Amino acid sequence: CDFPARYDGGKFALVLPETNLARALHVGKKVGSEIKGCTFGIAVKPFSLTVSIGVSSTSEKQYFDWRQMLQDTNRALDAAKNRGKDRVESLFSESIAKSIASYP
Repeated sequence: CDFPARYDGGKFALVLPETNLARALHVGKKVGSEIKGCTFGIAVKPFSLTVSIGVSSTSEKQYFDWRQMLQDTNRALDAAKNRGKDRVESLFSESIAKSIASYP
């Protein structure tokens, strides 16, 4: 069962237990696109949001503790922020990550 959760202040997590890395990267890209496509504010001063997304996956690495997975996810999130923000990053499988076009 997939579920969203808020954690650590302004961070959110999507837990997708039956989703491999390639599909999780695709979901991250879609979520980012949907968020960027929303307009907020008033007509004379609209604004949109961007999002940096970090992805980890049990299909790529065996985790013995959920905190280890969260740590890898946070490292991927930091990489997304350091590489220009408004993108999806993972620490695993460069070939899979490259097969999913970098968001945006």
